[in-house]
Parts: sequence; C-alpha cells; structure tokens
Amino acid sequence: GVMPGQGVISGFAGSFPAQSPTSESQKSWFVSVYKPEFNVNAYASLDLDMREIESLAVTGNKQDLLTAWDVYSGADGDSGGSGFTLQDLAAVGDLDGSETLKLYKDFYGTAEYSDKWLRAALNGESTESFSNGKADFTKLDLKGRSAAVQHGIRAMAIWGHIVGLVEKTAERCDGTRGNSVEQKMWDRAVALYVGSTARESGAGGHLLYTLANEECYHFGRCKKGEEAPVNKYIMAKFANGKLNIDIGGCSNLKNDARDIKSLMTVPLIQAASRAMYTIDKEGSTDGALQGEAAAYAAALLPLIHQCGAGNSKIIEADMLPGKSVSGSYEVVKAAFERCYEKLNVSCEDVGGLVDFSKKQYKRGAQACGGVMPGQGVIEGFAGSFPAQSPTPESQKSQPYQPAAPTSGKAQSSS
Repeated sequence: GVMPGQGVISGFAGSFPAQSPTSESQKSWFVSVYKPEFNVNAYASLDLDMREIESLAVTGNKQDLLTAWDVYSGADGDSGGSGFTLQDLAAVGDLDGSETLKLYKDFYGTAEYSDKWLRAALNGESTESFSNGKADFTKLDLKGRSAAVQHGIRAMAIWGHIVGLVEKTAERCDGTRGNSVEQKMWDRAVALYVGSTARESGAGGHLLYTLANEECYHFGRCKKGEEAPVNKYIMAKFANGKLNIDIGGCSNLKNDARDIKSLMTVPLIQAASRAMYTIDKEGSTDGALQGEAAAYAAALLPLIHQCGAGNSKIIEADMLPGKSVSGSYEVVKAAFERCYEKLNVSCEDVGGLVDFSKKQYKRGAQACGGVMPGQGVIEGFAGSFPAQSPTPESQKSQPYQPAAPTSGKAQSSS
C-alpha cells in the first residue's frame, strides 16, 4: 500500500489497492546480481528446506532422519505453499536434452538414480539395482546414513537438476529472441544454485553457492567469508546466459551452460577430497564423514567414469560406503586430477588443502601444478612442498575470467 513520496502529489487519494507482499525470492541477495524475469520463489525457498534437513541430520537420531526425509519429500506438508519439494528435483524426466543427465542415467542404469540412492541411505539398504556405483548402506552407521542423505540431496539431486536446467535451456535454443520458456528455466537454475538465504559475504545459505564459498576457504582460493572465485565466474556466466537468451545467441548460450557445469564440479571435488583427507590422513572415524564422502563420490562418479573407467573404479573402491575407512587420499586425489582436463577445471580452480596454523598446504594435499593460494588469501604462506607431477599444458594457463556482461550485447563465452 505504498503512497507517492511525501509532498509529491498534494491531496493524493490512496484509492489503489495494496499490492501483494514481496515474495521471498525478490528479497534474496542474488536478485541484486541477477534479476529473474519470473517468480522463482518455489526454487529459491528450497534453501530453507535444506537448512532444516541439515539441523536434523547432524543429530544422528533415527527419528530426526525420518523427519528430514519428510522435509525432502514434502510429507511434512510445508513447502511454502508452492507444493514443490526437493524430491521433485530428483525427477529428471522433464529435462530430456541434458547431456549430463543422460550420462548419469546411463551410468547408474536408471533415471531415478538420486532418489533411489537417497532412499537406500535412509533405509540402510543397498542400491543393488544400479548398473554401476552400487552403494551398500548397511556399511554405514546412522550418523553416516544421515550425512549421506543430507549431502546427497545437495550433491546429487540439486546439482543434477541445475545442470539439467541450463543444458536443456541451451539445447532447445532456436535463435528466438527472449524465449520465455528458456528464460524461465534459466531463472530457476540461478535460484536453485544460490537460494533465498545466501549472501555475497558468505553468510547464510545451504545450497551449492554456499558450499563453494565454504570449500574455497579450506582450499586457499579465498579468505573466510569471501565469495569464491568459482561463484563469481558462475554468477557472471548466469548473467551472460540471460543476455544470450535475450538476443537468441544459441552458440554462446551453449558455452555458458558448459562452463557453469564445469565450475559447479569444483566444490564437489573439494568436498570429496577434504572428507577423504580427514578420514585417511587425520584418522577420523566419524561416521558422518564417511557418509559425506560417499555422497560426493556418487555425485562425481559418472563424470570421472567418462574420463576413464579406471579412475571411477578407484573412487568406488576408496569412497563408497564402507570403503573410505581403508581408502587412500593420495590415490583419490590423483584420480581426480587426471580428470581435470576432461572436466574442464584447473589446478587454480580447485587449489589445495591449507594448514592455517602453519601457513602451508597440508602434507600431501598441495594444489597440483605448483599453484599457490590466491593472492593475499594467506599472508606469509610457505610454499615448502614441491610441486606434484607435471600438469597438462591446458591446466597451466590462468583460470578464465569472463568479462562482466554489459547491457548492450551478450559477451562471447567461447
């Protein structure tokens, strides 16, 4: 019911009805960087569901795990009035046209791979029906299964749905300027990546944008509380893609989708690597860490398999439920790094695990290619460990930095 500014119109009659309250998505931080054309509240507000699931999963209590599943499935009856749930993200049938989702469906042998994986974690069962990457959750305790559900929702269902949205948007692009169907899918991807409670400062948020900020700090790519470089690139790519949709720039839109997917694999690699280091090198027996390792492994397996079946077999043997306690961090790290070129990520993107007390990389966890932490991130950093085996030439270049989109025409993403 906002009236004109004081004194602007003398005797103004407030005869217009009040507008509907501003939706949560309009209050979200990301709209200051990317302004959606459509109402994406149902997607952005899933951030709140993830927040509730996180608080329930950490207890390691059976009833809390069942309650977390009700939040995921919508059985709790609270979906913000939208009727849209996290479980809906696992249904990828309407995202045909996504090359990545086809890869995942072919690898696991089912289109419902993420929901079946999560359900097996909930019930302490095995995904015996999978063609590859079979996970036996009888090998995890309740804390491990709870963590697998929590991290699996984010790493498998949410990650896959975002990639499916951007790839399908690019695939169906036909050169039509300002295609509304394409714009709606692109807007939803942005809302689902950032969420309603995330802030650029790094505070808040429970989706992949926040995960990237958290892992960025541990891997020496940004200071605590700063926005991760990969997030800056991803948000620039989202903004650029929006402009390419406006002008019907299909070729550049495909490049935007490709780069978003590649950059989104970085926090998955970092989270998987950090969990493995803590289990193997720091001797943690925490069941929750084993569940976390299993979730990020499952999210990465089809991509790793694409760059070599031997690499994916390593991840299966060292990170799936019951395997990480005897797994090797060095072997897992090497398998990931062999796939960087295929994944279109660099040593600079991922970084290395930092020992902040000693101001150096943790032993054996340095970034590949002799990469040091981001400039100014750690004052007095001691680069005392030798660089690992030579890095492919394609990884020695500086990470790409997309130009800030302008209001004129879309930037080339090639």
